[in-house]
Amino acid sequence: MLADLRSAHTKKWAEVLASSGINVHVFGLTPATETFRGVTIHEGSVSSTTSSGEEGSVGKLTYIHELGSLKRLIKSLKPDILHAHYATSYGLIGALSGFSPFAVSVWGSDVVSFPKKSPAHRAMVKFVLNRADVLFSTSEFMAGVASGLASKRFVITPFGVEISSEWRVVSGEVSSEISSELRVASSEAPVIKIGCVKTVSEVYGQDILIRAFAGVVKEMEGVGISLELVGGGPEIEKFATLAEELGVGNRVKFAGYVPNDQIMDVHRGFDIEVYPTRVEESFGVSVVEAMSCGVPCIVSKTGGLQDLVEDGVSGFHVPVGDVDAIKSKLIKLIRDPALRKSVGEAAKKRVADRYDLKKNAAVMIAEYKKLLINKNKF
Repeated sequence: MLADLRSAHTKKWAEVLASSGINVHVFGLTPATETFRGVTIHEGSVSSTTSSGEEGSVGKLTYIHELGSLKRLIKSLKPDILHAHYATSYGLIGALSGFSPFAVSVWGSDVVSFPKKSPAHRAMVKFVLNRADVLFSTSEFMAGVASGLASKRFVITPFGVEISSEWRVVSGEVSSEISSELRVASSEAPVIKIGCVKTVSEVYGQDILIRAFAGVVKEMEGVGISLELVGGGPEIEKFATLAEELGVGNRVKFAGYVPNDQIMDVHRGFDIEVYPTRVEESFGVSVVEAMSCGVPCIVSKTGGLQDLVEDGVSGFHVPVGDVDAIKSKLIKLIRDPALRKSVGEAAKKRVADRYDLKKNAAVMIAEYKKLLINKNKF
């Protein structure tokens, strides 16, 4: 595998493939930040500063300096398959290595925004995709976006999750009269917890959520509800100020970064989650994680997010930027615990059917076997 050793997605894919009996080696341009179970890692010498630079910048062409290291590793390991995760950077050095069979997984911005930067950027992505023997995409939406860049079809292998065996406890009913047990004094813990697990940024719309939440608090005065925003990001201070200005500062918590191995526990602590992104995300890992825990989600009707949730069944769609629509869906879910439970159950079933990590890995392994049969190696 050629992939970012700092990515939780890389770790998940590598470990689930290793658990299936595959001898997995991962070559990363930058050092790893976590250990990988059952996987051998090989670290490049690209600095974190360079790798964190602007997407598509000239400085990132220094990645090509690692091509020699990759070729030496290939010569030493003699792998059966070379699989690059992310069409740019890892895909480029993989394509330039000349190794075959060669697989490429597109993850998001590599095919959604990178090709739009210039004709040269677009040509680079087309070169990589058309050198691949098989192409994988994390969503139907992204496969559609990338279809004009490649001559081959995409095999859909979403970022999966391990299906949770634990369920949230659905909080008590809130009718239009509002149940007495949900009328809480300010010193008591809130009953309904609304969450969002995403980098705190205008791009992902937490300011929209704060405005909608403030509207809910105003309309449902006396009901114990809180909002927790989980994740680091550039807009925390700005959005905290917004919450204060709207009079809900004491009900909005900015939890900051939470390690990946604790994220599922965070999701299980919420009654409802909201993802009001302003952009066309290729996939919504946090949404799938929440759904796998039986948490009903409200998501922007855009990009790959709308593919995750069946509107009105396993979650709810809202127009991008529509504060009132989010407010309305929140109130509906807060007042109806039976609805929260039924939507949560449908969400968990949808994840089990479509986004189970082991099932998705099996699809990938099946494609590997086809490549090896074609190369007379299996």
